Amino acid sequence: METKKHIGIYGVCFEQNKLLCIKKNAGPYRGRFDLPGGSQKNDEGLTETLQREILEETGYKLSAYR
Repeated sequence: METKKHIGIYGVCFEQNKLLCIKKNAGPYRGRFDLPGGSQKNDEGLTETLQREILEETGYKLSAYR
């Protein structure tokens, strides 16, 4: 049986000394807080994945990262 590898891309976002978190809506961690992020699509780079996931999950667009 072939094993699929999963890579999760997550961001630690601070603004004015506050950490940006999301609240899980489904799955085993429903109702808990997590960092914004998720799975990389086949045609994406790591930075593109992070930008997309943060926008999808929070509505925020990254202005800078390191």
